[in-house]
Amino acid sequence: MGRDLVPPEDRRRIMDVAAAIPAALARNSFGVELRADAPDGGPVDLCVAMTRQEVADPACAAADGPWRRLWSDEAWGRVVQTIDAWRGGMFPRLRDLLLEFDTGTPGARDAGVFTAPVDLADETPERAPTNCFHADPSVGFAPLCSLSGEIRPGVHATFRRLLDRLPPWAEVFQAGRMIGRAEGAETLRVVIRRLRPDAIPPLLAGEMDPEVRDQVLGSILPLSDRLQRAGGALALSVDLTPAGISPRVGIEINDDARFYMGRPGAWPQFFELMGEAGAAHPQLAESVLRSVGRHRLFARIPAAAILVGISHAKLLPATGGPAAKIYLGARLWHGAPE
Repeated sequence: MGRDLVPPEDRRRIMDVAAAIPAALARNSFGVELRADAPDGGPVDLCVAMTRQEVADPACAAADGPWRRLWSDEAWGRVVQTIDAWRGGMFPRLRDLLLEFDTGTPGARDAGVFTAPVDLADETPERAPTNCFHADPSVGFAPLCSLSGEIRPGVHATFRRLLDRLPPWAEVFQAGRMIGRAEGAETLRVVIRRLRPDAIPPLLAGEMDPEVRDQVLGSILPLSDRLQRAGGALALSVDLTPAGISPRVGIEINDDARFYMGRPGAWPQFFELMGEAGAAHPQLAESVLRSVGRHRLFARIPAAAILVGISHAKLLPATGGPAAKIYLGARLWHGAPE
């Protein structure tokens, strides 16, 4: 993924973390998070996915391996406990874990953890979604509690109120905690897809101070609306607390094209709109688009390559307008050369 995307110091930290990740996970899809409003994209996070297939690898719970040093003692104990339970048949509704390492902060430990259930309405949307986040949140949140501790009753109550406000077709498809941050144990982050911009304000009504809500949405909703009109699909990211919804609201945008296919899709137009709003630096956008594609690994093995694509962008409120993060995804690919 182009060297011009990440400053040298951040790149060294990324490579240090990447070198400690078990090979079973490194063979899966992985990604990096970049700040879009800076020309060089830093600081960044490194994301890696874990499924039941990967956790069968002994290295994922090996206390004597380099993977161990990425976690504090308490967090490591929970990681091993969760992996052992998953291997043993617990969490049958869990599809995958997404681990997000803060490689942009020197010395940071403990990944943010996000879970997704197996029964998501991916290609066949449901008018009233039935995945376990909706049908039985205690089952949906069980892997997350194993990794990060119990969710407070007040947060559960906020989540139930949020479910009651969801419009038809809207689906909670991911839940997580930023366990490496001080506020991580006090909040629950959920991501809701299949939303139109006009459906977002009612979801926040009553859960956030009206003046704060208007400031937050005034910063990010107009650009979200333009991106949705240009063909983007929106998802709402909110942090739930016992008192309601935190002002740290994000709106995610993705293209319908699968990001791992290594094609730019609608992103040139999306970047143009984000640039006009001051949310994305033109130099960073150019570097990202240049990185998208199929990159050969070995000259003698033309069928071995890495496919790089854009997973999504995330708009966040900032002084003077929206700020954006860009999530690049990559996966190994084997096939006939094009």
